[in-house]
Amino acid sequence: ALGHRPITHVYGWVSNLEDSTPVEILSDSQWGPQAADLASKYNAEPRTRSNVFSAAKNMISCLGRRQIVRLLTPQAGAERFDPVAFASSDADTLYLVSDEENPIGRPVTSILTVAVFKALVDRADQCPGSRLPVPVTAALDEIANIVRWPRLPDYYSTFGSRGIICDTVLQSHAQGVEVWGEQGMKKLWSAAAIVVIGPGHKDYRFLEELAHLIGTHTEQQRSISHGGGDRGRSVSTQTVERQTITAAELAALPFGRMIVLATGRRPILARMVRWDHQDLPTIKELTEK
Repeated sequence: ALGHRPITHVYGWVSNLEDSTPVEILSDSQWGPQAADLASKYNAEPRTRSNVFSAAKNMISCLGRRQIVRLLTPQAGAERFDPVAFASSDADTLYLVSDEENPIGRPVTSILTVAVFKALVDRADQCPGSRLPVPVTAALDEIANIVRWPRLPDYYSTFGSRGIICDTVLQSHAQGVEVWGEQGMKKLWSAAAIVVIGPGHKDYRFLEELAHLIGTHTEQQRSISHGGGDRGRSVSTQTVERQTITAAELAALPFGRMIVLATGRRPILARMVRWDHQDLPTIKELTEK
């Protein structure tokens, strides 16, 4: 960062309208236009200036909490986490655990998540073919509740080509729309190579669209007719097209079943398997059969 100051200093700057340190730091760098823009905020009439700084302070209010300061500043005996070093490793695992009701943990989790992804993208861009030599799996469970990353849909389509495999878990399609909007959720949905829909959905509009996406299938329909006299009985067969599954059937999907949509494949009705079952064939064994 410019000035080599810890991020926690920002809270002090927005709390003191007379502290022009940020303007001085920008002025001493190549960010002259930004320095001029920020200086205009400091020189605005008192009411406007107060509103601007109050809004900024609310946006970074987490930096005023002691718990956050402790996590974001060097502590004696604590190992410093370096996103770049983590992205450069081929075997390390990072667990980011937080609570959606915790106003302290959510901002830190969000900052770390975005920082790690940025470091992974930067490293991938430096690798042959702009792809990580060892793929990274990112299990983004509860991301819509804890890490509300507005630009995730924009990056999603490029992660796979860089060797970054995202497993994004949402409670419902509507939850994704709430976080990223209709267009953002469409981007996320379209960019996903595999989509898994489990039981418990009650959004009729979504289920109708899903049923339409699953499509139709053909069946052979047999008809028998009986004629009078010597005509006897005749049998005819015709091909009819039927909807494979209805919205009502999707809403009633039993526990343990799921719909799988994979790129280049027909939709699949699959059975879930417990994660701790170790008696399943490996992918290698399945492909060799």
